Amino acid sequence: MNTEFTGDFLQQMRGFYYAATTGSIIKAASIMHRSQSSVSRLIQQFEASLGVTLLQRHNNGVRLTAEGERIMGMVIAIFEQLSLLHSEVTQQPFGPVEGAVSVLMAQVIYMHFMRPLLPALRRELPGLELNFCSPSSGIEGILHMIHTHSVDFAIASKPDYLDHFEFEPLFSSRMLLAVPGELAARLHEPISFETLVALPCIELPAATAPMMYIRRHLPPHMSLKAVHFAFSHQARADLVKAGYGAAILDEYVVQSHLSGQDNVRVFTLDHLFPPRRFGLVYRKKACFTLQAKAFMAFLKRNRQLPPTSN
Repeated sequence: MNTEFTGDFLQQMRGFYYAATTGSIIKAASIMHRSQSSVSRLIQQFEASLGVTLLQRHNNGVRLTAEGERIMGMVIAIFEQLSLLHSEVTQQPFGPVEGAVSVLMAQVIYMHFMRPLLPALRRELPGLELNFCSPSSGIEGILHMIHTHSVDFAIASKPDYLDHFEFEPLFSSRMLLAVPGELAARLHEPISFETLVALPCIELPAATAPMMYIRRHLPPHMSLKAVHFAFSHQARADLVKAGYGAAILDEYVVQSHLSGQDNVRVFTLDHLFPPRRFGLVYRKKACFTLQAKAFMAFLKRNRQLPPTSN
């Protein structure tokens, strides 16, 4: 055993990890129940032992350097292994799977995919302690939370890039055009891209996954005519119902918020946009606890797409 890997070295890694994930040495000290100076010293010792600068200090806190980003991935992997070791050693052989699982998903994904599975999940894995969180930003925020081990995994749309992440499909959703009655009276199927970009549209923020997906599939030099912006899928559906404009929505959003609306007409867009894929998103080579593995296996048993539908 290498003598330099002492308890102090683990505490140094903890100090670095909490400072990096919270962006603050003060917050890291609070989590670790230590003084600010003590945590600062731990981080300095960790940097000295590695011979690199991991954190850039500024008035508002700390942020990772380029080298710190690389080391952070290794530290997370070590903590995952330690968590896995503890989970597998303390879990009784052939006993029930117990423990906490933290999963990130948007509310509409929860309503469409997760909520119908809750009774079966409770029957199969009654010992799970569920922590469902909703992302506060777009796909970049989701990937950041996965990368920093803030959650075990996410259920989200397939990211554009998967350099550091794995994706396993669970379900898909067609893209539909919802148009208020008066505006819809002038439209005819099939909807063309030219017709689509001429409509007054209600959009989500540009960094959200649906808007990025739509832009990626629009022809070059074409863009939607955005006249209103909304913070959620439900708000977009409400604006459509009120006659403010049209919106390109996932099929499950239409089912949840616009089903049975006589004053809204829904057009298919299968000829313009392929279905969006949703599934498990997690770090490559991640080490999962037994309870996270069991939950993921349950979701894959209940997937609506074959495993090869990437």
